[in-house]
Amino acid sequence: MDVAGIGTPYFDQLCSIDVLPKTDASVHTLESSWQYGGKVSTALAALARLGHTGAIHANVGGIFGKCIRLDFLRHGVDCTHLKDVPGTQSNVCICLAEKSTGGRSFVGFRNPAGVPEITAGELDKTALLTAGWLLVENLRETSALAASWFREAGKQVVVDSDSLLPETIENMPLVDHFLASQYTYSSLYGDDENYENNLRALRAMQKNERAVTVVTLGANGLAGIDEAGRYFRQSAYKVDVVDTTGAGDVFHGAYIAGRLDGLDAEGACRYAQAAAAVKCTRLGGRAGIPTRGQLAEFMETGNTRFMEHDERAAYYCEPPFERAMGQT
Repeated sequence: MDVAGIGTPYFDQLCSIDVLPKTDASVHTLESSWQYGGKVSTALAALARLGHTGAIHANVGGIFGKCIRLDFLRHGVDCTHLKDVPGTQSNVCICLAEKSTGGRSFVGFRNPAGVPEITAGELDKTALLTAGWLLVENLRETSALAASWFREAGKQVVVDSDSLLPETIENMPLVDHFLASQYTYSSLYGDDENYENNLRALRAMQKNERAVTVVTLGANGLAGIDEAGRYFRQSAYKVDVVDTTGAGDVFHGAYIAGRLDGLDAEGACRYAQAAAAVKCTRLGGRAGIPTRGQLAEFMETGNTRFMEHDERAAYYCEPPFERAMGQT
């Protein structure tokens, strides 16, 4: 196994609209889709599409959990350690993609019988350590314990930091690859654009001379410090953006795929930016994930029109519940 991932999977209902409605007003959708999310979950789907193996370690429940499992399997993610918890229901997220601004808004729904997150006591150390890399979305107790096992074994730990948590800063010495969103960066440094200075300060917290520290900046590309301590900047690829939902998650999966293919930090970031750009040409986090061949074609020619993505988008337009029940 190449990568083990610990993170909460979501069932996503996506709607593309012109503009968010005002209070007491209504809007019509331009497009809608039933897809799936979660930072680690979508990263693993991208990793699998790019030719590598990944296993999700998480809990799911109810009909939404069945749909989540089915989609993992469609993308090639190992679900051996995806546990179904009876009497619970997986989390749902309503995602609104606003065409007029290119922005997105999320409404999370937690069922009263919501599925519990995997606990430290539920982790299977032996199974986790069959992987060479660990991807986590935070460094709270469960993920921090797994990260400590990987560090002790001399393996790689990647953190997808989309928001700043006290446990993340406390456990930075466990992290080999700290991939932060602009929201994490802003929580620490506000509007300060001295990225090199601030990323070097973050990298120092990792206490690892081969650490990689990156902040993704959306349309403004990214900034990073590579494993040799060199600072670099990259601009974003230009595409016709339909929806940015899941772009960061695809970036993280493609970054690891690039590293597994032998790329250094800067090369893997460029590879990951390309994968995220292709994803943004379709609604949702999963419909536009490229394969290795499609990504190579995009990076060489700029082409983003792939029939497989159109077919996948059409598949996601159909409610998935009957398909999921047919798997039981």
